[in-house]
Amino acid sequence: MEYFRHVFAFIYIVLLILFMRFLFRKGELHFKMLKELYPDSFKGIESFYNPLLSFYIFGLDADILFWFIVPLYFRKKDISIINNDRLILLDKKLRNNNKKIFLLLILSIIWLFGIGYLISHI
Repeated sequence: MEYFRHVFAFIYIVLLILFMRFLFRKGELHFKMLKELYPDSFKGIESFYNPLLSFYIFGLDADILFWFIVPLYFRKKDISIINNDRLILLDKKLRNNNKKIFLLLILSIIWLFGIGYLISHI
């Protein structure tokens, strides 16, 4: 019985770690897209993990700030990515990353409530 609980907890922790990794991946890809869209706004910032990024991000408009901070990617209507191949590739990667985030979120919820309920009643 105790063995099942340990396996349950281990798998749940793995799902959470994967979920967080894909959220960080979203941030990395989204930063690359912002850097491509607004090259003058991010001079000197080469990485999503740069501590100074927050100062540059808060210097953007409120709608762009919201677009960047939301945990899931959505395509903004006022940003044209049609004529830039790099932006099209980043957009595809971000949409695929969204699918993985949704899948991991659903799996985590099912694992927590479904399997957790079964294990707690054994």
